[in-house]
Amino acid sequence: MHSKTPPEIEQFLKWLLKFLLHFETAIRTLEADKTPTLNLVLPVIKDLENSLIAAAESDDHLKASLGTSALKVLEYKKPTMIHETHAFALILDPLNNRKISQLEDYKTYQRKFEAKVKSISDLANVDDDRNENYNNPFIDAEYLTDKNYEIELKLYYQEKPDAENYDLLDWWRKNQNRFPNLAKLASQVLSIPASSASVERLFSTLNLMTPAERSSICPETLKNLILYRAIDLYEK
Repeated sequence: MHSKTPPEIEQFLKWLLKFLLHFETAIRTLEADKTPTLNLVLPVIKDLENSLIAAAESDDHLKASLGTSALKVLEYKKPTMIHETHAFALILDPLNNRKISQLEDYKTYQRKFEAKVKSISDLANVDDDRNENYNNPFIDAEYLTDKNYEIELKLYYQEKPDAENYDLLDWWRKNQNRFPNLAKLASQVLSIPASSASVERLFSTLNLMTPAERSSICPETLKNLILYRAIDLYEK
């Protein structure tokens, strides 16, 4: 006959499951393969950090020790986990980009972001004769200067998308003509997955094949298999 679990142990185990759920939620969020995820990295880390701080401040010694240990690991790994591209992706999410201010060095990231936009604008100016070919009906002709990107940034920072039915990629498709330089950067940055899980799921198709089949498959067939797998995963 099994002895009954003491109430304090049962209560702690329930808390532990809830505590671990924060990590599972973070992983599932960053492993999504139908929506951009790089813009979610910093908010997810911040939410996880807040959860660990709450645990570390618990009056329960065991909970506090667990929270403190996990928080130390997170703080140790953050410098190698966070890259300026994560900040760029968050800034390129007009619904949530104000969360960038939660970072201690957010002004540094913002300066780098604006410098990147300027470099894209400079390249565009080299390729096009602005006076003859520049055609953006959203910006008056009198503002077509070498600092036109600053006006674009100013207008973008004032954007307040409707949270209901918000779709980040759809928003950029609809606003790419209003923010041409930013749209170019968005297409580069937001296409980067936060996790390699989606890619690994694609290549897991090979595990369904026997060694003999894998060794004899031609590159074109392999490409078609992976493409089919990608479409299948997307439709699910």
